Amino acid sequence: MPVAELKDAGAQIVDVRPAATAKKQPVPGAVNIPQAELRGRLGDLDRSQPVFTVCSRYINERHKTRW
Repeated sequence: MPVAELKDAGAQIVDVRPAATAKKQPVPGAVNIPQAELRGRLGDLDRSQPVFTVCSRYINERHKTRW
């Protein structure tokens, strides 16, 4: 499902990649909370809404499966 559709449905999109990576390759509509900071920033998220994460591993694995 595209990020825009998830956002329209009320989901929160969290990009857990390092800030430099997220800045170079932004995910439109996502908020960047690097994985190393995530535990300390859980209060930044709305617990009443679903949360989806974006990470480099997922992007890399998805790319590999296309080959």
